[in-house]
Amino acid sequence: MGRPAHPSMTAAERGPTPKAHLDAIEMTQAVQDLSESVPLVARKRTLVRAYLGLQSGALNVEGELRVSRKPHGPWISIPSAGVAQLDGTRKGTSLADLKTRRDTLGYSLNFLLPPKLTLKGKLWLRLHKVREVGSGHPVHVDDSIGLRTATFEPSPPLRLRVINLRYATGSPAVTYAATASDLAHLRSWLRRAYPVPNLVFASVTIDATAAWPFTSGQANAQLAAIRALDMAGGGDQKTHYYGMVADGGGFMRGSAAGIPGTPDPATVASGPTGSNNWVGTTTVRTATGTAATSSVTRSVASIPASAASLTMTRHIRSLPDSLRTPTTPSSASTSATRRSGSARLRFQGRDGTT
Repeated sequence: MGRPAHPSMTAAERGPTPKAHLDAIEMTQAVQDLSESVPLVARKRTLVRAYLGLQSGALNVEGELRVSRKPHGPWISIPSAGVAQLDGTRKGTSLADLKTRRDTLGYSLNFLLPPKLTLKGKLWLRLHKVREVGSGHPVHVDDSIGLRTATFEPSPPLRLRVINLRYATGSPAVTYAATASDLAHLRSWLRRAYPVPNLVFASVTIDATAAWPFTSGQANAQLAAIRALDMAGGGDQKTHYYGMVADGGGFMRGSAAGIPGTPDPATVASGPTGSNNWVGTTTVRTATGTAATSSVTRSVASIPASAASLTMTRHIRSLPDSLRTPTTPSSASTSATRRSGSARLRFQGRDGTT
């Protein structure tokens, strides 16, 4: 029959005195709000964040998430990526109560979903276990949320061709163009922050036809002519064109060539890039017509993406390598490290139209 269980083990099975409360669970791919009005895109890296409230004191915890593609299993256990720092001053379910926890990755339990669990369709999940770091003692969680669901929707890729407009100015003349680092940062930002499963990215450097200083309107006219020639030669009609203009010789405020009534890749856009600290405001419009004001890095908000209402602010935070997907600051906002020009745009449609 074996030896009887030690009294402490019996108590552990019954569960210790409640210590924490599950205030909210959020699934994010870059930009999200607490009502999760931004749809989840299939085949895109997805982070599940569990926000725990502690009545008093402080506690570092790890956790486990149970996930399934069916309501009754089989279940897959996913360990938290890192430790959540709980504190009695951080509790509550309102947006204001959750703000510091949403802004700081280390204040929530974070679970990175495996790729096979982000395929098209429905997902069931719930917080399963929480343990104190170090001792391994279980932490009882008052879970008023329980089993919840999420749906991943299919989405086309973002197809983008960047035209790096090179120009010369000064006496003696100095030539300026976006650097390889500028292009790499743009590509990285779009892959991580935009609601698309993948990015089809190409770039080319050409001389600007207008003399410096030129406007984004002049840049857009050149881009439109280039795109028309490419399309006449058999180019992909779903490809968006974006012009990058280095700010070494001065600042060119960005803009889009128009705001089409329906998603239209023929509407080009251009904006500045570089190391100078120019700041502008960008208004983005979704395929459903929703507008939002944005300050984002390198004028990338003037590039169309999948349909979703996005409100973005500055400074996208860098996450650990294991969590290379942007965090979710409060009020459905993300942040970025650089500056933008002014632009408005139409996003790419979820049905594959652009």
